[in-house]
Amino acid sequence: MFTGWRPILKLVPGVFGMLLAVGAAAEEQKAFTSGEYGYRLRLPRSWNVSVSGNGIPTIYNYDPKDALPQGLFPEHGADILLIPFAVVQPATKGHTLTEWIHSNTAHGYSNVVVKQVSSPNGSKHRPSDVVEVRADFRRAPDDEELQRTVCYYFTLHGMKFRLMLEYWKDDPRSAYFESVLDAVFRSLESP
Repeated sequence: MFTGWRPILKLVPGVFGMLLAVGAAAEEQKAFTSGEYGYRLRLPRSWNVSVSGNGIPTIYNYDPKDALPQGLFPEHGADILLIPFAVVQPATKGHTLTEWIHSNTAHGYSNVVVKQVSSPNGSKHRPSDVVEVRADFRRAPDDEELQRTVCYYFTLHGMKFRLMLEYWKDDPRSAYFESVLDAVFRSLESP
């Protein structure tokens, strides 16, 4: 359940503050909270959030009227989704993060790189068991352009999640998009 926006100070101490200064997020921040799945995160104020009926937020940097057919983001657009495993488990073969990753990358993905990464700060209120997955993705065999996807699979307060960034592979703003993903990930916490 969406519980609303809350302004966040632009300067945040520590590593997150350093990340803000580098890319994404030298922008002013806003917060998003999910009471249903028990987390809150921060994102650049210039990005938008839409929440699906099953509680999955899509964070995006474009005007929705510019979206392409089939929900594709426009040129220089990007989407970030935070997917609780509980929502997709009925359609996923597997119960562990490793099985979920394998199921998600089995079809249409190439150049898949999977690596374990350190948790943001080791607190029980922050993500743990973090696995980063980077890959190229082709939605359909006749698609001309590849999409790039960067995901963090993790556990937060005992629940599994996937934080997923998607953008056009050759977009010159890819480093910025990935810095937004990283800043969103590092801001994630359970209340």
